[in-house]
Amino acid sequence: MLLLLVFQVNVDLRAMIMRHDRPDSLYLELGNQFPCVGQIMRMGGATLIAPDVAVTAAHVAMAIQQRNPTVELGGELYGIKEMLIFPQTSQREFNPDLALLRLDREVIGIERARLYTLEPEAGKAIYFVGCGNSGNGKEGVTIRDGKRRGASNIVDSVSATELYFDLDSAEGATELEGINGPGDSGSPTLYKEDGKVYLAGVSSRGVPGPQGVFRYGCGDIHVRVKSFAGIIEELLINPEKWDQDGYRRIIPSERAMPELPEDARGDIIGEFVRVFASRKSEEYERFSQRYRTAEVLAKRTPEERSEWYEQSLIDYGVIEPVIVREVNAEEIETQMITEIGALLTFRFTFSGDEPLKLESVSIE
Repeated sequence: MLLLLVFQVNVDLRAMIMRHDRPDSLYLELGNQFPCVGQIMRMGGATLIAPDVAVTAAHVAMAIQQRNPTVELGGELYGIKEMLIFPQTSQREFNPDLALLRLDREVIGIERARLYTLEPEAGKAIYFVGCGNSGNGKEGVTIRDGKRRGASNIVDSVSATELYFDLDSAEGATELEGINGPGDSGSPTLYKEDGKVYLAGVSSRGVPGPQGVFRYGCGDIHVRVKSFAGIIEELLINPEKWDQDGYRRIIPSERAMPELPEDARGDIIGEFVRVFASRKSEEYERFSQRYRTAEVLAKRTPEERSEWYEQSLIDYGVIEPVIVREVNAEEIETQMITEIGALLTFRFTFSGDEPLKLESVSIE
């Protein structure tokens, strides 16, 4: 059974939002200074903390569990042979949003990050590193090239289990101020001291600001690693503890897509999924012209449909069917796993006329 059925998490991808008055090249250069940070396919980030163990967000681990997942570190791909989700305190969201990944072999030639156990983090200068969609605090998301970028920030406040940051504009900002945005959940909060790199946090979710998400004034919340450092060290030393009560030990596997109805309804849903995977707004417009009813097409201009599609890519990313249920002849309910691991319900309603058309798609 897919464990994600237990959780409903916020739709929130993570990556790097930068200052609008600093060149992108400086952020790219900073990102390359931290080889211990890896990328999990297009799903998120991870940080090497032992020769064959990395840390990521729990919601990222859940999203990749049936995708035959890999982590890219130092230009090499490493398979993920098992994952450990930390005991959860909520049935509605991941808390703590923390997981360990055991790789299929040891990583050679890359120095691991140490777990942060030093003095309180508030007021500390830290670094974020991530790959994926990026942009700046003035314009929002503008770049989707998958390149590694780094940024700096200050820990604004701390709770027992979380770190809090915001994206300051030029006044009060660090030289390369930045914050996580679309594309890299599970990426780290890093602290440097005496040439050593410490993992202080793990990117979990964002908070909209006065101008909305991924713009100046927005916030970011990371898991506070210091609160879990002792437990993590124990798990690294004693692998048998991965089986203790409360933890979810997952062996990833490759899952086949569930069967869609073998008729026009299944064809339309399959094409809808393919269009999201294409990441091209022109593909969505072609889909709309072919499969949407005239009444639906009349409600929005092509530009408005393109805007909805682009925003949906930011909100959801690639989607993949997990469970398909036929409600009746004109309605099919499909649970989709999104790019960050949120499980959403898509309800497809079809016209009863021939040729069959898609009347509506509701997302919950």
